[in-house]
Amino acid sequence: MNKILTILLPSYKSKKLILKHVKNISKKIQIIVIENSRDATLKKNLRQKNIKM
Repeated sequence: MNKILTILLPSYKSKKLILKHVKNISKKIQIIVIENSRDATLKKNLRQKNIKM
């Protein structure tokens, strides 16, 4: 049986924390970041790391 794990990270102006946590999470785990501040630079950084936002 294949189990899929997805991590949801809600944030508001937490660019440094989100990038720090994402770096420490295994590449096999799907990560979805819910950013409520419309931070364009965070969005760009996460897309480069292939993380959904």
